Amino acid sequence: MQLWYDGVIPICEADPYAAVPILIAKYLFNRNGFVVNVGVDEERGEFIYHHCYAPTNPHGSDRPEVPYIITKAHLGTKHASIHVKLPTNEPVTVIGFNPEERLLTIHVSKSIGNEYSPQACATKLIGGGNVTSVVRNWRWRGGWHRVVIYGDFRRELEEFARLLGLRVLHEDLQS
Repeated sequence: MQLWYDGVIPICEADPYAAVPILIAKYLFNRNGFVVNVGVDEERGEFIYHHCYAPTNPHGSDRPEVPYIITKAHLGTKHASIHVKLPTNEPVTVIGFNPEERLLTIHVSKSIGNEYSPQACATKLIGGGNVTSVVRNWRWRGGWHRVVIYGDFRRELEEFARLLGLRVLHEDLQS
């Protein structure tokens, strides 16, 4: 969590596929992206973006922007985790990268809440969006992780992908 303030870009679980979107977010948009597992609640139309880490400066500032607490997670089996109270009522872009297919997967949702509970990961951002389409278009070969960045960067990512010869799958817009 503190590495962002030292100019070091942290990658949870040393996930190389997630490292690429995090670096894109930092160097193109000056945003501190973070690795998440994506859960869905199709009935409520919600995403649950969860992990045991998120930056306390998701907008890329050089100081903490949001509160957090140090807590246990995974029913107490993880003794030092953080719950970050992430900003709500803002668009977030969720990016996956699959180098074998030269593919960026993208969906945009709106941050609508934070959830705190001792089960599973400590930081849980709730997002509202086209859950059904994302579930239908999910690409597993890019890994389970995705990267959340604050803001709607769909068009900029399309342009970036085009420059690098990458394909783009808009998970939330495909039928």
